[in-house]
Amino acid sequence: EAPAALPTLVEEAESSTVTLPLLQLASGTVMEVTSAKCQLRAEFELTSDKAGEVAAGMVVYVVEQRPTADGATRMSIVPEGQTASIGWLTGITKDGKRNLTELGRPVLEVVAPKPLAARAQFELTSGKAGEVACKALIHVLDARETADGAFRVAYALEGGSAIKGWVTAVTKDGTENVVLVKDFKAHRAAVATASGGTADGGSPAPTGGARRQSGFGKA
Repeated sequence: EAPAALPTLVEEAESSTVTLPLLQLASGTVMEVTSAKCQLRAEFELTSDKAGEVAAGMVVYVVEQRPTADGATRMSIVPEGQTASIGWLTGITKDGKRNLTELGRPVLEVVAPKPLAARAQFELTSGKAGEVACKALIHVLDARETADGAFRVAYALEGGSAIKGWVTAVTKDGTENVVLVKDFKAHRAAVATASGGTADGGSPAPTGGARRQSGFGKA
């Protein structure tokens, strides 16, 4: 019997046309390597060139995953703190062994100098949906590029899965209004401590509901 798919949304990233590194990472999944060593390959295919190894404990962003013919799952990973994939590894073996453990959905902080105006839909002409305060923590559930080169995202508040509205994450001149939080595990532990829980009870894993409402791409 083939192993169950990970309860993540990285499948959607495969068909994304949004190539901005920040939003590719934001729409992926944060995971930790748990196997002692995982062989990296330059491409999805196991016959592609070796690209080194990753050791247990490394925190990575999975930005794409695909099944193999024999039922394994291959994943393209970006180490935390970097912006480009360093290669592909086997996240789930054909017999169901998981080489990575899911930590949660990426978290971004609003760093704009003033609150971000939210709209009910992607279009700037859609109804107002409040504001997102400076230093607010959010998840990206969808991302699209506007005709003039800006990037707008559908967001949920940290820990949530319902779209609250759309905001401009990156302006047409390249200014980033949001950034990924640094040291995801430390952030999650801090959130858990503040809420009286444990590190294992931090940001919940993605469930897939909201992200599937629309595809990633250019409007």
